[in-house]
Amino acid sequence: MKQTGPSQHNSFPKLIAVGILGTLLSGVGACADHPTLPFPGEEQGFLAILLNYTSLAGVSPGQDYSVRVREVSGTLEIDRTATAAPGDTVVMSLPVATYRVDLEGVPESCSN
Repeated sequence: MKQTGPSQHNSFPKLIAVGILGTLLSGVGACADHPTLPFPGEEQGFLAILLNYTSLAGVSPGQDYSVRVREVSGTLEIDRTATAAPGDTVVMSLPVATYRVDLEGVPESCSN
């Protein structure tokens, strides 16, 4: 998986909810220090993006997908891009917040 800094692309036309998107607190011990949920950006967590590909026979999944992750409010200024193959899982360590995930490179026959 190749990961780069902020993307220079202004638009990713295809938003696809693929797999599980979730933030997990980083350790059971953290619960003892924080009896309530942390405010966004206070704790580190993980975002896992599962690139599960299913299609009709003869339809190619393509070579690589570009996965762009942006923090929704813009206050944390997080904008990361990773490249992954169909079937891969992308895991990013990120502050707890709400994120938008855009996927590019999916064949047209799969994006409708």
